[in-house]
Amino acid sequence: KSLCYQIPGLARGGTTLVISPLIALMEDQTAKLQAMGLRAERIHSGRSREESRAVCRAYLDGGLDFLAIAPERLSVPGFPEMLARRKPVLIAVDEAH
Repeated sequence: KSLCYQIPGLARGGTTLVISPLIALMEDQTAKLQAMGLRAERIHSGRSREESRAVCRAYLDGGLDFLAIAPERLSVPGFPEMLARRKPVLIAVDEAH
């Protein structure tokens, strides 16, 4: 089912923002996308502040095809503003129950 947003995201060019509440799923999907040669990253509570900042820089520079985040990230001060500076071409909510 991930192909439901991966293919349209790639077809549009730019970054697809994937909102997922499950860290393990983010890690797995990111690793699979990277193994296919795609520029995919994730930001979640298990990553250091430095890693998250590097991912944000890559996003702003247009260096990501996919960015996975936890829903809580949207309430972090400054994060929505960062997304607004370079709007994603597609937003997907994964594993919504």
